[in-house]
Amino acid sequence: MRSGDLEGSGFSDLGQDIRYAFRTLRRTPGFTLVAFLTLALSIGATTAMFTVMHAAMGRALPYHNPGSLVMGRATFGGNVNPWASFPDYMDYRDQAESLASLATIGGGAGSVTVTGTDEPEQANITFVTSNLFETLGVPPILGSTFSIEELPQNGPGEVVISHSFWQSWFGGDPNVVGRTLTVDGSSATVMGVMPPGFRFMYDVDLWSPPWPGNSQPITRRYHNWLLVGRLASGATLEEARAEVDVISVQLQEAYPDSNRRKALQLDGLQTAMVEGYRQSILILVGSIVLVLLIACSNVASLLMARGSARVSELAVRSAMGAGRFRLTRQLLVECLILALTSGVAGVLLAMWLQDLILGFVSLNLLGIEELGVSFTMLGIALALSVGTVLLFGVYPSFSAARANPAAVLK
Repeated sequence: MRSGDLEGSGFSDLGQDIRYAFRTLRRTPGFTLVAFLTLALSIGATTAMFTVMHAAMGRALPYHNPGSLVMGRATFGGNVNPWASFPDYMDYRDQAESLASLATIGGGAGSVTVTGTDEPEQANITFVTSNLFETLGVPPILGSTFSIEELPQNGPGEVVISHSFWQSWFGGDPNVVGRTLTVDGSSATVMGVMPPGFRFMYDVDLWSPPWPGNSQPITRRYHNWLLVGRLASGATLEEARAEVDVISVQLQEAYPDSNRRKALQLDGLQTAMVEGYRQSILILVGSIVLVLLIACSNVASLLMARGSARVSELAVRSAMGAGRFRLTRQLLVECLILALTSGVAGVLLAMWLQDLILGFVSLNLLGIEELGVSFTMLGIALALSVGTVLLFGVYPSFSAARANPAAVLK
């Protein structure tokens, strides 16, 4: 027989196996439905959980070279506060040579009334130093950041606006830079527009330099700032921590009334941002994996029982000339069909479950409000569905196919 005939025969046999597998699964609706639902539920739950975990811990932050970004949080007696005072920030910024830059963002987003063009509108604002955007490596798409070096005394003076605020308030006017807004009665010049989707810590419309009249007192006793920095080229996090510890000791000695037992803890930015979610996510992952293992063992038991019930059928097929490889392949094709259909249902279920999980474990600090379908989700679902059924279907299939047909037929 020619090679082409062999290839055609192989494809023909595989096609017969697929058609036969569908007929066999239809003839056993009870087994098929139970196995399908068990796998779909477990694959869907596991896929949703691992997708959320990947989004929180495995997805790189949307900033330039995110691995060199750090977060600084004040500690009191070794316990994280985490807010630092603005004067302390300026000392760390000016003295820490292992940090290429150090910026601040206020401890939350406040609501302000904006006037100047249309009807007055409520907008969310947060206070940042002008070097925040440079530190994150995300420049405005229009204009620049603040030009103010020192703290303004009377109002913000300058603002950077979000892309959505630019579209809604200014209608996407490309000449928006230099225009004036009135923020809570104080005049502010629009300096720049950030890219679509830019977000850091909070959903805001306006970024403004801090000023004492609205961003709370600028004193060493008032702690309301998170510090965000970028490591200098060649510097390591351990070196930066050691340098910051030395500066903290110097501040304790220079300002004993406000800085006694106070220090600054440096961590990788992503590590710090997911710190509050890590334990909850890992507990959920452990629970879901346990559910998956239970489901796998149940499906394996079903496959073993089904294989035992089909020994006579397989013995007849073997007596008629079907080899052990052909019989094993037939059973594995049935397992693969069951895996793929369960995987598709699991993906649909995961799309709903991941939104449910985000309701319990909010990732809004990372700006993750919905996940949708991604290649990561599809890859996880495919690996789980195929791996689960093949792993727990290989042994039952092999055991059923290697039975002695003569002994069975007697």
